[in-house]
Amino acid sequence: MKNIIDNTTTQDNTITSTPITIKKTQRKNKTNLTLSWPENTEYFTIKDLCTLNPEFVEITLRVRLKKALDEEKIVGVIGSTNPGKGRPSLVFAMRPVIQSVLDKAKAAGIQLEDQSRLVNVMTVATSTPSTNNVAATVPSNKTVVVS
Repeated sequence: MKNIIDNTTTQDNTITSTPITIKKTQRKNKTNLTLSWPENTEYFTIKDLCTLNPEFVEITLRVRLKKALDEEKIVGVIGSTNPGKGRPSLVFAMRPVIQSVLDKAKAAGIQLEDQSRLVNVMTVATSTPSTNNVAATVPSNKTVVVS
């Protein structure tokens, strides 16, 4: 914080001094705002998120969206739009991604990502469990750990 003295001249030609306090940077964002996400049945872009949350500054929305993408529980990238010029904008959907959302995005001309990255797939192994780190008995009556 910086204190500056403002010298003003009144009508009777007297000078008055009033101290003014100036912050180094003015805070532009309000804190503790809650982000309202779109419905699970629609896809959205960052512009749609900005229109849905007008009280947020765009960079704050981008940071919160990035954190949600890193968690991989709330939001997922389903594809990108090709504007013809410049960088393509990403298209998002709420997780779990529903097939109807993918169909709407495909019908709108959005280039979809690989579906194996969109839908959580659990692999099931049919092989028998390995025998690593199992105690085996040696004929000399000693127990040895096999690794």
